[in-house]
Amino acid sequence: MESNITPGQLHLYHIPESPFAIKLLFAIKELGLGDALTVHAIPDPPPADLVEEHGLYPLSAFVPSLVTPSGTIFDSSVILQCLDTLPRPEGAAMGKLFPDAAQDSGLRWAALTYEALCKAVMGTVMMVHQQGQRGAPEKALAPQEERVKRGVARLAQQELPDTGRKVLDVKGIALGSMLGYMEQCEWCTGWREWKGGDILGSWFEQIKHRLP
Repeated sequence: MESNITPGQLHLYHIPESPFAIKLLFAIKELGLGDALTVHAIPDPPPADLVEEHGLYPLSAFVPSLVTPSGTIFDSSVILQCLDTLPRPEGAAMGKLFPDAAQDSGLRWAALTYEALCKAVMGTVMMVHQQGQRGAPEKALAPQEERVKRGVARLAQQELPDTGRKVLDVKGIALGSMLGYMEQCEWCTGWREWKGGDILGSWFEQIKHRLP
């Protein structure tokens, strides 16, 4: 990504209901990049003319697309890494989302793995939510709900992201977005009562005011 990006050159396309877009908006807020991007809310599926014109992700607007001078990239995990390379405006808090692989590649792989688990849990929460709205029977949803609970328990066993950072790292962005989305989905609003939920809940109380 070029280092001389100017406001107006970056365009984020997403559907507002997408938890993956919310994760990106959270990162944009933490990085102080709000004026560097133009955000476009679009319907799902994405309009064919926009997909063709800008090279957006063609399958679903739930997967955000970022249009840059170098081309279009999509998927929240990829876009997060792109955002981390952008120059910060004067006065923005300093801090990186990802560890520097040149200094410690193990830390970077660990951060990417943590973000992947949060993303998988969030995606499963969304799937259960959407299928439930379509009238899927509880028997069909139960296995997916159990997968979410296993993910929550695993995350509670790991070291929690540092809430004292001026810019939350990718683990904090991913976990905060996941828990914030779970708060909004009726079927899992009781997640604090699940195994490990009390641990994650205490952490979430410290950062939820920072969500977009």
